[in-house]
Amino acid sequence: DLTIPAKSPSFLYFGGEAFAVADARGKLLAWGGAGMPPADDFSAAALAEVKAQVQRISRLEVPQSFRIRTETYFHYDDSEIISRISLAPFVTVGVLLLFALVGYVGFRNIRRSEQRSIWVGMAKETAHQLGTPLSSLAGWLELMETHRERAEESGDSITAEMRKDVARLTQIASRFSQIGSVPELAPGDVRRVLTETVSYFENRGPQFGRHSFETDFEEVPDVLVNEELMGWALENLLKNSIDAIGGRAGRIAVSVRPPVDGNYVRITIQDNGRGIEPENAARVFEPGFSTKKRGWGLGLAFVKRIVEEYHCGRIHIARSEAGEGTVFEILLPAA
Repeated sequence: DLTIPAKSPSFLYFGGEAFAVADARGKLLAWGGAGMPPADDFSAAALAEVKAQVQRISRLEVPQSFRIRTETYFHYDDSEIISRISLAPFVTVGVLLLFALVGYVGFRNIRRSEQRSIWVGMAKETAHQLGTPLSSLAGWLELMETHRERAEESGDSITAEMRKDVARLTQIASRFSQIGSVPELAPGDVRRVLTETVSYFENRGPQFGRHSFETDFEEVPDVLVNEELMGWALENLLKNSIDAIGGRAGRIAVSVRPPVDGNYVRITIQDNGRGIEPENAARVFEPGFSTKKRGWGLGLAFVKRIVEEYHCGRIHIARSEAGEGTVFEILLPAA
């Protein structure tokens, strides 16, 4: 076997049992055979001996010219620095996306925190403001009861009504004080809460306008409920229906149904009021949103917070048509 450097054109000198290969300039590339020095000996003496043999062979045989056709392949890669630089755009985009995500989450948490702070601050301040007149009114009641023998017989009924209102105000203060804290839930019959709420509005019909209530309460399992807060939510829904009806004669239907699919007791409140515009239906539960001229937009937002955050339930508008009325549906998990 013979390995010849890839140079062309080359010349082969072959004579007898000896041979030599030289390039076009006469530079010896390889040799071998009888009378030749070792192929790996490139000393001056060896080269002189090979040249002498080449001259001898040239006189006997014409050297054969040949070309070695080769293809050269270059295998290369970028340096480590260039490889790192090529990744820079992807790293930059990733970092920017990460910062954007962190900023979005932070901004959303700040907004939610601000809303919670508004709720809690307003609730605590309202409870504080109601506390002073409640104490004063309770004192007057005690004074009237102490001297009731001097009063007319009608004084007893007035005192009874005042006591109801004081109890009502106390209940309102208790409700507000629970906003911002974790309420205590206990198994209870939601129908009782609905009955008390409907009775409150029925007994004060002239105050809220002309309307009638229809109730249909089926047997349902108990639910985990805070009766004060749930009563507050139901009052807001009924008051919303009364406002939607306006001064005309209206009808409000309240029903309770047992669980059908899943484990949720279903409460529906339906009115024949003015209804909700489709573009407003998705926003009625947002804090601050109101279609009323003097509304604060807090009533339905309170309802959603009480039902979903405090009672792990769901509330939504089941149906609403302009001029036809609205149906609110509440789902509460059974105990």
